[in-house]
Amino acid sequence: MTRVRSIRGRLVLAAFTLATVVASIFGGGLYLAFETAEDKLYDDHIIADVDAFMTTYDYDAGIIELPRRNFSVYVVEGSDTSNLPDYLHGLEPGTDEVFIDGVEFELQTRAHGTQTFYFVIDESEFEEFENALMIAMFTIIFIVIAGSTWAGYVVADRIILPLTNLSRQVGEMGLGGSNSIDLDPEGGPDDEITNLATAINGYHGRITELLRREHEFSADVSHELRTPIMVVQGATELLAKQLGSDGTNELVMRIKRGCFHMTTLTEALLYLARDPESFKDMVEPVSVKRVIETQIAAVSDVVDKKGITVNVEESADTTIHTIPAVIEIVIGNILKNAVKYTDQNVINIFVEEDEVVIQDYGPGIDNTVQAALFDRFNRGQNRNSDGSGIGLALVRRFCEQYGWVIDFRSDRETGTRVAVAF
Repeated sequence: MTRVRSIRGRLVLAAFTLATVVASIFGGGLYLAFETAEDKLYDDHIIADVDAFMTTYDYDAGIIELPRRNFSVYVVEGSDTSNLPDYLHGLEPGTDEVFIDGVEFELQTRAHGTQTFYFVIDESEFEEFENALMIAMFTIIFIVIAGSTWAGYVVADRIILPLTNLSRQVGEMGLGGSNSIDLDPEGGPDDEITNLATAINGYHGRITELLRREHEFSADVSHELRTPIMVVQGATELLAKQLGSDGTNELVMRIKRGCFHMTTLTEALLYLARDPESFKDMVEPVSVKRVIETQIAAVSDVVDKKGITVNVEESADTTIHTIPAVIEIVIGNILKNAVKYTDQNVINIFVEEDEVVIQDYGPGIDNTVQAALFDRFNRGQNRNSDGSGIGLALVRRFCEQYGWVIDFRSDRETGTRVAVAF
């Protein structure tokens, strides 16, 4: 049975249940009253009539010949029962009811000297009256239950109307409407709806203040972090122009790549901390090929040190609309993990029309830790202690925001394959 969850439904169900219980109790009591009337009052009335007949018979035996509408009298002399109808033969002692053609009759017997009187009283009129009362009773019960259910709907609508209005106002808060709920001026301390609206206004006010402070903090942090990074980038470019040593230039380029990575990471983290709607103006067409080339250059030091060859196979020049820092974080973190943990000298990157696949041929990842690999601060099994364990967590969060799909496969034989479908 489906549980009723709406307040309106619960109120109607309560009215229906209450009406059914009350009507059932009333009907049961009325039925018992009918039975008592039949077994007590009606029987007493019949016995009184029979006793009166017997008293009159003592004075006038001819009364037995008078026509009667609702009962018949049969007289037995001694043990001769030949004049009795068939349905009165073979009766058990104490029998008080007989059935004639399916109709119930009351049976009374009286001994009078050597005679026995059999009174067969027709109860059909009383039964018809009783049936009429029973039909009336069930009709009243049905009307009471139906009326109570209808009244429950009407009353429920009036009861939940303040809740409906409150729900509508809450839904409109912060969506171009008011930032607070209009309180009932007549509501007092005993008005639950007014108290609830006041509590919601207070909670909304606190949330609004926290969001305002968070927005200001994010904007301030964005400005304050970008400024020193831009200074370092500018100084690096000037330093690269002034220095002629290849070794020194390589160090400068490493610093420059580090600044670039810090810039994209800062933008990505701020993007996660703020409302995505505030970054709509930052969305632009991004070439996946260019992002892959940039991220390969960012890990070139490790690639050269480990002697890894990174092969890129393109079947299409994919362009997606996103914030550049987002796609750089996603592809960059997957590629860094592949470069960092592979013990082979080849990494393949496949760029298709709507998907990027990065395949390394390292030792793979144990099945027991794969499920939690994209959780924050998880660095996998038998991994080096360096790193914060948030790289893949960032990848998952960005993919969830954009509706991208991550397909992760890893085993000890073939290594690790990570695909991102856009």
